[in-house]
Amino acid sequence: MDETFVIEDIFLTLVNHRPRSVVSSNFTAHEWHELILVNHGRYHSETNVDSFVLESGQVIFYGAGTPHRSSALDGSRLQLWVLGWKGWHPPWPSAFTIMDHCQRILLALSWAHDRRDAHHLLMESLVRSCLGEIEAVRKQRLAPSDPIHRVKNLLEQMIYREVSLGELARSVNMTAPHLCRSFFKVFSETPMAYLCRRRLETGLILHRDGQVPVKEIAARLGYASPASLHRAMRRFGISFHQDDA
Repeated sequence: MDETFVIEDIFLTLVNHRPRSVVSSNFTAHEWHELILVNHGRYHSETNVDSFVLESGQVIFYGAGTPHRSSALDGSRLQLWVLGWKGWHPPWPSAFTIMDHCQRILLALSWAHDRRDAHHLLMESLVRSCLGEIEAVRKQRLAPSDPIHRVKNLLEQMIYREVSLGELARSVNMTAPHLCRSFFKVFSETPMAYLCRRRLETGLILHRDGQVPVKEIAARLGYASPASLHRAMRRFGISFHQDDA
């Protein structure tokens, strides 16, 4: 991320709209940048030059001063995460969509919203994290036949299973160092770091569902104990309740 990244006046809200409601009937432009993630429903957005339809888990970015209006589709209830700020903005088009399912951004927004004592540095970190994730998604748009894409898909299948770097490299006829360098260029992390992060995200989702005890989550994800999982989860600034273990 750009070292000149400076932001101010950050806000995060969870917005609900009734079925068939119009979010904004007229074109409006704000003085802040907006990152909107569709949490539930289908979201139709128009700018003065284009229109977009987003499903749950997808994201749209509006640069400050971009005229836009929006509405719910199909008579569905619409729920949106809205992250806004002033200051630095990424070098993207004034209205830019990510149609992939942005699970990491959803988790980050919901966690920050739960933190009633969220301070400016935490919120700035949230904006930085979300923008960085979107940039990573842009880099990930590779052809399905690309070996790095195949390794990523294989890692997604290994959330609950063990796999070595050597096995991953052999699956795409690469050496382990070459695979690490190539993977890092696309995802900004090594294959094993990617797998570790995805396991932790899976653990967080299981914990949020409230149906699986932390001890079982740790065992499923290959951690020796709940304490080991707790230590790993601190990378996200999150810890499970002690009485869940």
